[in-house]
Amino acid sequence: MAMTQMIDLNADLGEGCGNDTEIMPYISSCNIACGGHAGDRESIAETITLAKLSNVRIGAHPSYPDKEGFGRRSIDITEYDLETSLRKQLHLIKSVAADMGMPIVHIKPHGALYNDAATSEKLSWNIVNIAREVLPHAALMGLPDSKLELVCRQQKRLFISEGFADRRYNDDGQLVPRAQPNAVIENNEERCAQALALAQGIPLHTASGNFITKRVDSICLHGDDEAAVESATSINRVLKSAHFTIQAHIHDT
Repeated sequence: MAMTQMIDLNADLGEGCGNDTEIMPYISSCNIACGGHAGDRESIAETITLAKLSNVRIGAHPSYPDKEGFGRRSIDITEYDLETSLRKQLHLIKSVAADMGMPIVHIKPHGALYNDAATSEKLSWNIVNIAREVLPHAALMGLPDSKLELVCRQQKRLFISEGFADRRYNDDGQLVPRAQPNAVIENNEERCAQALALAQGIPLHTASGNFITKRVDSICLHGDDEAAVESATSINRVLKSAHFTIQAHIHDT
């Protein structure tokens, strides 16, 4: 009998893209936009309600304060203003979640903030310090072997390493920037194959045609994609067929 393994399947939700209800039953955790690139008190509450119905664990999804650019560009902002914004975003979702009796189990930076934290130790320290202040028991989610993971290890803070089913990687393990061609995997079969490779820890193709191995705890699919629902159902099915249990990482909150 094949051994069952556990993998978390997460999605970025609460971004006003209209797919949340259809995606939620196929994932085990979600990252909820909390006002930086999208989202407000009402949308956070709606997403948490859907998560409750599907027994999905919730996380905060803060970003650069850049709704115009959907948080997918590095903006010119002072360190003080960024920290103020991140605190405001985390306090907002913390307040809504507390009112609804739902613990926030992780924090996953969004978009450009996610990518910048992967390569900037200083930014990672700022994010971890703010997380410790506002949501002291929440894990951090990010790229494996990133600066954010390094800082979390130094601070003895739980880190959830994440891979992407629908994004291409460079040879150094960083994501191909969205501004470059073929940064997003459009073909659903390719997305399923990459999700399975990530879950199994086997080599996957980089954008240049080489191979890298990414060992991850969680796999992300993007809720704002036109094919997001199809991807969620297909990836869920493929992982289960390979004897994976779709389950969020449980830790004390």
